[in-house]
Amino acid sequence: MDRKERFLPRGRRVSRIFLAAMAAVTLLAVSMPGAALGVGQILDVHDHGGNVDERDGVVQPSAAQQAAAADLGATVRWNRFGTPSSLIRYGGFLASGLTGPDAPTVARSWLNQNKSLFKLTSTGASSLALESDSPMVRSKGHAVIFRQLFGGLKAARDGLITVGITGMPSSGWKIAYVSSSSAGTQAAPATAVLSPQAAWRVAALDVGRAVSLSDI
Repeated sequence: MDRKERFLPRGRRVSRIFLAAMAAVTLLAVSMPGAALGVGQILDVHDHGGNVDERDGVVQPSAAQQAAAADLGATVRWNRFGTPSSLIRYGGFLASGLTGPDAPTVARSWLNQNKSLFKLTSTGASSLALESDSPMVRSKGHAVIFRQLFGGLKAARDGLITVGITGMPSSGWKIAYVSSSSAGTQAAPATAVLSPQAAWRVAALDVGRAVSLSDI
């Protein structure tokens, strides 16, 4: 611990530790979809090139969303979908005095109260699946991660909301930080016309790699 950190009030030190831990968990959450993308087993074709994202365009947040973030007293950054990539209230909490039996229940309830900010029409289990609840070491904090579902299918990339929450059922809960790649509520995707293996081969050809189906 450096000298400046040593002379910080205990509450501010804890807040820094909690937010640093939250940032680490958020980075881990962002890395999770990649591991879930491979439907077929890819053998001996692991010459890792750069990732390719063919999506384009950026959706701007609405005036109502910006007003909702301001009502929380939050510093907000917006993602490409026009929803918050990060929400934090420096020197305070996004919400406090919340009640509930556990961190995921309280986090989901808070998201429901603020669902328009994330362009969601529902925060029920059929729209937002609980991915994980990670307690922070030596802290009352939790990183609660939800993943969006579209027509019953979990988002393979993006569609994550991470809620940093601290507290206990007996003393109440506070929302410290939220990050997201929420794409908002959308209709179920169209039925696939290619098998996972065929789709992977098309993607490989698109980046100049000739791969046969037997390699997949």
